[in-house]
Amino acid sequence: MKPVSFNSKRWFVLGSASLAAAAAHAQPDYAPAHWSPITGCTKWYTSGNGHHFCVIHTMQGYYYGTISYLKNCNNTVSVYYLANSDYNSSDGAPAGDITQEVREQYYALHAGCWNTWMFGTEHEGFVDNPAWYTEAMYQSSALLQRHLCDNYGIPKDRNHIIGHDEKKNASWVSWMAANYPSINATCNSHTDPGQYWNWSHFMDLINGAVNNAQVVGSSVPSSVLTGQTFTVTITLNNNGTIAWTNNSGNPYKLGSQSPQDNKTWGLSRVALPSSPISAGANATFMFTATAPITGGTYTFAWRMFQDGVQWFGQPFHNTINDNVHGTLLPSDR
Repeated sequence: MKPVSFNSKRWFVLGSASLAAAAAHAQPDYAPAHWSPITGCTKWYTSGNGHHFCVIHTMQGYYYGTISYLKNCNNTVSVYYLANSDYNSSDGAPAGDITQEVREQYYALHAGCWNTWMFGTEHEGFVDNPAWYTEAMYQSSALLQRHLCDNYGIPKDRNHIIGHDEKKNASWVSWMAANYPSINATCNSHTDPGQYWNWSHFMDLINGAVNNAQVVGSSVPSSVLTGQTFTVTITLNNNGTIAWTNNSGNPYKLGSQSPQDNKTWGLSRVALPSSPISAGANATFMFTATAPITGGTYTFAWRMFQDGVQWFGQPFHNTINDNVHGTLLPSDR
């Protein structure tokens, strides 16, 4: 499907608290969604086999263009929900925005022979560009899939929350043959959401996993000499539900702030002191920083970061006086 193209998006990251909250819009089934029904034609079945699965789609297009395309009665395609990315902000739609076009009680026409068994959600973007799969969209869609699973008794696992391309997964095809023999698991030819969809992170979000961090201690000088190197320790508690790891895919680090990823102090990110840092455990980051060569009062701020996913948790914030001349305070020697 290649709908009319409209860019959308503006930066917006749902924090851990936002995973449990959503803005209210006029809608019939899911509180955070805008209700934008298809009118003038019926592009759904009114009866089926019950909702047992959630299918993840990629639009191969843009948010508002796909909404318009699916409302058009000149085609025979429909979907329950659509999720907006935040890769581009030109159309002003909030990042993570959700629109509903078909009632959950019906069976939208989104996945061929799977239609009478499965919900479907379209996600803005393109399968060959991972930049469209943003954290805001992952988190808002995860809340939506959690809603569908909780309300229709769908297990929150990868056998039941699947891609439109799940046919390429031989173990799933075998599982379907054993558990749902009346469904042809390979009846479609689609390739979305493709190799760049982060299933591990998405499933963590659906099952309630969140990143979070709390500052519990620090040792930072209040003043230094220009160009001086000095040792810093910052201790953070992992008060989320996901272990922090040094894995090669999405490692966790401590990153500089004010502005984000600045190198005012000679470095912008600090690796974990050990891996994993389990939920509930502390991580003490000890590193060497270098004061700027221009004197003044500087912000010394750091925050946790998961590479390719999000900045999160309570920022550490301090100020340091960078002295051109003079003697350091006794506590700073």
